[in-house]
Amino acid sequence: ISKIYASYKNIKVYKSQANYILLEFLEHKSKQIALKMLENDNILIKDLSTKTAFKGMNCVRVAVKSMEENELILNAILKYTDNAVEVFKNWNSVFGVQYE
Repeated sequence: ISKIYASYKNIKVYKSQANYILLEFLEHKSKQIALKMLENDNILIKDLSTKTAFKGMNCVRVAVKSMEENELILNAILKYTDNAVEVFKNWNSVFGVQYE
């Protein structure tokens, strides 16, 4: 899943050893994206922008889950960022799902 997020042009992916991925939104406010995902999609991601270690950064923590849940999270992030084309091009190679 980190390969998919790494293909986003406006999102930085930090390496992780656990079942979470740390994403930094380079052109969007993480708090706004997290709130929209909760309100509109009933998806909770952890906004880290208010944490001391992430001061001035727009970071979120995303859990790596089942393929279906990952797809829901990914699609929600795509709605609120400008990365849909790049991500869908790479989706099939990672998950075996074909998008047009």
